[in-house]
Amino acid sequence: MNAKTIALIFGIVFTAIAILAFVPGATQAPPPGAPELTVDSGYGYLLGLFPVNVLHNLVHLLFGVWGFVAYRTLAASRTYLKSVAVIYGLLVVLGLVP
Repeated sequence: MNAKTIALIFGIVFTAIAILAFVPGATQAPPPGAPELTVDSGYGYLLGLFPVNVLHNLVHLLFGVWGFVAYRTLAASRTYLKSVAVIYGLLVVLGLVP
């Protein structure tokens, strides 16, 4: 599998997750004791498991569209995949900081 195919798969998955999270029936209300958010618009749990809100959904949609655009050339696909790896790596490290 080459970088173009992986970029396309990422684009499809990120876009599908973003669209699914905007569907009201796919998100459930947060359980009692769930953390408070500054932006609580669209706050809920996607499929009852993953906390999401409107900003989170828009970021997934942005990454999905970026994946579709990057699919056009091999160089863009490689840049996209490297950028996604770095961005999500930084988010992992930030998630470990209390």
